[in-house]
Amino acid sequence: MNSTAEEERLLRRDAEWAEAASEGREVERILSYWTEDAIVLPPGLPSVVGKAALRQYVEGSMQIPGFRITWKSEDVTFSPDGRLAYMFSRNAVTDERAGRYADYDRGARGHDLASGIRW
Repeated sequence: MNSTAEEERLLRRDAEWAEAASEGREVERILSYWTEDAIVLPPGLPSVVGKAALRQYVEGSMQIPGFRITWKSEDVTFSPDGRLAYMFSRNAVTDERAGRYADYDRGARGHDLASGIRW
């Protein structure tokens, strides 16, 4: 595995996902980046488990006035055998309903490089 090329590919794909989420228009496009058994741990809320729950979560988020999410990932780390990778991101969420215009936190995204599974 060429780790430099793989890191660039993962960061590019993650940036595409962040762009889709930030645009907030295409639910199917946003959902396509998650696996069927994905788990999202939103701050202060219960876990969102599985694609059906993620669909509701994404659609619900799109209904919030002024809602916007984006992130930038960096620092891809590979497992010693090169099968797994993860990266941390800096997330920015805007939610005018709550009187917040930006809320920053950190997230992590994982990838099973052998199977193409992301978590």
